[in-house]
Parts: sequence; C-alpha cells; structure tokens
Amino acid sequence: MLDIFRQHDLVGNGMELGAGLNPFSVVCSGHHNTKDVLVLAERQATVKAGATVSLSDTLEFKTKDAHFPKTYLQASDKLWACCLLCCVHFGENHVLCAAFFDSMQIVCPLIQNLECVFASSKKEGLRIAIRAMLAYQSKVQAWLRLVRSTPVTTVVAAPNFSCILEATESQTYDSLPRVPDQWMEIIKAQVAELWPVVEVPRIRGGGGGGGAGSGGMLPISKNKSGCTPTPTGVS
Repeated sequence: MLDIFRQHDLVGNGMELGAGLNPFSVVCSGHHNTKDVLVLAERQATVKAGATVSLSDTLEFKTKDAHFPKTYLQASDKLWACCLLCCVHFGENHVLCAAFFDSMQIVCPLIQNLECVFASSKKEGLRIAIRAMLAYQSKVQAWLRLVRSTPVTTVVAAPNFSCILEATESQTYDSLPRVPDQWMEIIKAQVAELWPVVEVPRIRGGGGGGGAGSGGMLPISKNKSGCTPTPTGVS
C-alpha cells in the first residue's frame, strides 16, 4: 500500500510477486494469514529500526506468504480489493475503474463457480483462478505502461478484459496466461495440502536370502528335474 499511494509504484515488475497494483499485492481482511502478516509487518519495521530480531523471524515473511488465495472466494475477494484500490487511486469515474468494475461483476461469480466445475480436482481449479488473477494483472500493468509512455494530453482507452471473460465463461482456459515457475514453488509451499510432498521409500541393500550382499555366495541353479548337477569327473 505504501508503494502504491506514497511512492506511486503502480506498475512494478510483472515477474515479481506482489509488486505494483495487482490482485496479488492485496491481503484481504478475511484471509487466514492476516494476523500473521500484521505481526510479521511489525517485526519487519523493528528490523528496519535497528532492533535485534533473529534470522528465523525474518524468514517467516517468505514461508507465510499470503499473496496467493487458498479458496475461490479469496481469489474473488482479491480481485474486488484490487478494483477498489484502483477506484481509490484514480477515482471511481476513471476509465480503468469503470472497465475493471464491469468485468468483476461477471468474472468473479464465474471464478467462484470453479468450485463446481473442478469439484474433483481443487488443485486444477485453484490454478485456473490464479491464472485469471494473473490475466488481470497483465492487462492492468500493460495499460499503466501505455499511459506512462503516452503524453498527458492524449486519451488512452480503457483496457480490454473481454478475453478473460470469454475464457472463464466458455470454460476454455488455455488462453489465460501461464503461472511462472518460480511462483508455482511458492504456491506449492503455501497450499501444501493440495501439493503434498511424496516421500520415496528407501531401498536397503544387503540382508538375508540369497542376495548379492549375503556373504558373497551365489545360489546354485538346478536343472529341470530338480537335481543338483554333478561336477565333471565325479561318478
């Protein structure tokens, strides 16, 4: 919030999670990690002030990341919160806010409907919701870059969110942008119940029963009759 309203850093870096004005930079009040984020923010302020805080405390900022939603409702809330921030910063009658608001009214219910569409695979459904959020981030940041490079006297048309609406309404999600690989690592760490770590059982060598580790003895093969073969020269 400080970067947006004090430093006016709206564009940010598209590959940096939570940078600039986008749905991922918003932590909604209903998020399950809200209290943790507030506590960690106070600790970060203490670190900047020069007080002594252990390294494990500062590392919690990375492990308790609240940028990604855990439910479809949280994804919808983040999109609405981003739209609200646009209205606060630019004014509710701004072209960006009007286009954003109109799109939210249709797309957000469709995002919550992903719970029914992907009832058997919440992991895939949540990934689609995150891709929809990433699509809005891409559209808004592209529009902000265009405004920044355009003379003040030139009117810039509102961003076109129709492709996001078409993808979610027709359930053809291939046109939505792909989640960056480095983001997927954070998602898997945050939503661990959907991406459980599979432990591969260790195969122990040696031990009993005729293996190569049982004293170096090789088993003697038998012929079809079941008799042990007689060495040559022995009657």
